[in-house]
Amino acid sequence: GRLDVLVCNAGIASKGDTFNSSVAQKTIATNFAGTLHLVEAALPLMRSTGPGARIVFVSSRSGDIAKITSPALRERILGASSSEDLSRLGEDFVVSVGDNTYSQKGWPKNSYSVSKILMSRLAEIVAQDPLNSGVTCNACCPGWVRTDMGGASARLSAAEGADTPVWLATTEAPEIAKTTGGFFAERRRLNFRSGFSGRM
Repeated sequence: GRLDVLVCNAGIASKGDTFNSSVAQKTIATNFAGTLHLVEAALPLMRSTGPGARIVFVSSRSGDIAKITSPALRERILGASSSEDLSRLGEDFVVSVGDNTYSQKGWPKNSYSVSKILMSRLAEIVAQDPLNSGVTCNACCPGWVRTDMGGASARLSAAEGADTPVWLATTEAPEIAKTTGGFFAERRRLNFRSGFSGRM
């Protein structure tokens, strides 16, 4: 009858330089839409849990809003007011990859980055919903981690990559426990809306 913590960590990234509408659709469906559906299913339980329930979106600094080259598109993403708005943006990206208009519309040639941009924005939208006032919701970047997705040359172990997500899920530090709608890496808050700098 309750759910205290949800960590959204499932995700995929295509290998190599493959970039087509099939890859775009699968990546958006898994990394963004799958996360959205799970969160929507979990939120009623989390609301009933009361203050202290937490959602952690494991996103990425690869999802840098600065990669959106069109100011109008960037404004559409940052100005989205609902998950439906974000879903339409994800669909637009997939279609634009299929008809090869993605670049002129301002999308990057990277399905993973787009999926994580949408995920980080989703974290903000969920956090801003008055219905979720008792649920703390933040996104984070685990860094470049040695997993099947990250590869053997990644500089962080899985345990090191888990540090910030677990910290967000469990810390009692008041300045963090009550922060909602933020983006974190290495236990530091970053500004998703103005773009990231530095290495993953």
